[in-house]
Amino acid sequence: MQFSEFHEAVQDAEQTMRLADRAAAMMVRMLVGRLRKVNAYHDRWYLGQLKKELRDFNASTRTWKDE
Repeated sequence: MQFSEFHEAVQDAEQTMRLADRAAAMMVRMLVGRLRKVNAYHDRWYLGQLKKELRDFNASTRTWKDE
């Protein structure tokens, strides 16, 4: 693989991550009030992961622990 191909692949990955971050920001609005609709056992694992992630979020200051 040439360096230019590698560089292009990294740029594509960065663009994908930016788009995923934008999608997460859009989806969070839809999730409020909908999390109780998650019924499948394997999907509830993701709820646990989400809860772990949110432990680092301060709802009072609306900031992440590491900011």
